[in-house]
Amino acid sequence: MDNELIGLSDLAEKINASYRESLDSVKQAVLKAKETGDYLIQAKELVPHGEWSDFLQKNTAVSNRQSQKCMRLSRNWNEIESKANSRTHLGINDALELIADSK
Repeated sequence: MDNELIGLSDLAEKINASYRESLDSVKQAVLKAKETGDYLIQAKELVPHGEWSDFLQKNTAVSNRQSQKCMRLSRNWNEIESKANSRTHLGINDALELIADSK
């Protein structure tokens, strides 16, 4: 029985570590999407009017829809941070839902 407890204890540690890493990965994904939004906003200011979709398609791996999401995260980052509980692990869509009324 001690072997089972030791095995379960080790597994529990691995489960917890893996879960924490997954939460960190989600947080990193949101932060990177926000950072992407920062860059997209800068680029959009430089692209001539009406050429944004062409620029994205020819120069980036980001779709028009994803660019809109990333820029929205970037523009509303302070609001997202103020509404998000520090213990909440938000994905990109979760963060966007927090600012759904901010359109």
